[in-house]
Amino acid sequence: CAAPERSPKQLVEIWNNLSAAERRSGHLDAARQHANEALTLAARELAPEELVWAGLWNNLGMIALAGNNLQAAKDYYEKSAAVALRISGRESPRYAAALSNLATVETKQGHHGRAQALWNTALRIDEERLGAGHPQVASDLANLAAESFYAKRYDEAIDLYRRAASIQERSLGEQSRQTAGTWRNLAIVYCGAKRYRDAQAAYARAIHAFEISAGTASLDLLDCLKRNAQVLRRLERFAEAEQTEVR
Repeated sequence: CAAPERSPKQLVEIWNNLSAAERRSGHLDAARQHANEALTLAARELAPEELVWAGLWNNLGMIALAGNNLQAAKDYYEKSAAVALRISGRESPRYAAALSNLATVETKQGHHGRAQALWNTALRIDEERLGAGHPQVASDLANLAAESFYAKRYDEAIDLYRRAASIQERSLGEQSRQTAGTWRNLAIVYCGAKRYRDAQAAYARAIHAFEISAGTASLDLLDCLKRNAQVLRRLERFAEAEQTEVR
């Protein structure tokens, strides 16, 4: 039987999804090509008040960010935020996501105060609209924790990462890749604060979770093992450090 006809909106979403898949695979030229095809079709067929525009600008922002073109990424993210604000409202999770993406660019540009303000707003919206135990709230907390770590506010960063890990353990599972990444980042903060015993315990949890979620050959696991070996040496647990290094 013949394939069903697709609406212009559906075709735009298909091109945009293809673009996003190419971007995640690291094929940025193909990602840009598909994104531009989606953009051309949307400009010809869709009204400005379609939420799909927010997704188009957001994907283009991610492509620009992956290519380290920060100003272009910021411009695209601002367009995405404007569409989300106009259609979904300033208290919507879609608008919060756009603000979070903008914050990522701001911090890469060294504008840490602006980034923190944006992430705080995204966190407030997501807590109110999605609930305090939602995985997106954990992501917001982790973003704020990274900003606190950059400013060497270690106690604040530790508290934020621990809150994020607690949410992820309940909502995603103790062995999820996201939870593992948060424990690894928490361990890095503990090292910054010279709390090496706490760091080693956090690395152990991250290593166990990465083994299950990402596999024994993952680069995330390799990174944790190398960092954990350094901490073990600081704790004068030399035999364990050597075993970890050999592994």
